[in-house]
Amino acid sequence: MPHNREDATNTPPHPRPVDVRPPQQLPTALPAHSAAPAATDARPGRRARDAARITVESGIWSILSVLASVLLNRALGSQFESHWGVSLFASVWLMLMLVQLYRLRAQGALRWVRITLATVYATAAAFGYGLLAVAYNPLDSSFESVAGPPVFDSLLVAFAVPALILAVGVWKLPDLHRVLRITFTSLSALFAAAYVGLEIRRLWRGPDTLEISWILYRL
Repeated sequence: MPHNREDATNTPPHPRPVDVRPPQQLPTALPAHSAAPAATDARPGRRARDAARITVESGIWSILSVLASVLLNRALGSQFESHWGVSLFASVWLMLMLVQLYRLRAQGALRWVRITLATVYATAAAFGYGLLAVAYNPLDSSFESVAGPPVFDSLLVAFAVPALILAVGVWKLPDLHRVLRITFTSLSALFAAAYVGLEIRRLWRGPDTLEISWILYRL
């Protein structure tokens, strides 16, 4: 028995198995490094797709804006020299200006061309709305009468439509410059207030009595 105890004490322990497997981080690290060039290569294609999508969308909005103006013109008659006729065609230039601002989201070599076109369209729209305020203002002209039924009349086309266009422009252009955003929002509120005020006056006085001088004469 003592001899057996000594043999058991001198018996060397069994060696532990050595883990020769590769580190677990290696399989997960390789795809991350190999995916970086793929992501870099995909950026030009993604930008090209975004630019193509913005161009197609802006082209569709341009066609729809012109089509809507033609349909409204035919529905209300060919009275081009009127408050709603001047405002209608100014609204076409306004929509085209917003389309060019929307196209600026696609970076490219035509950026300054789009800025120039947007400036030209904005100038044309401002000229049309200036004529509406000075020469074809229903409050200052005895030749301007309201056409159509109450609420859905020529005042809606002349004042509510520009307000809606500017509001949609502010909504669809989240990266619009702060100055332009404030300007468009203020103009939209101004057009909406003018429409509500003139519509109330039309319901109160009738379609042919919006001129302020007539009201002062009656008083």
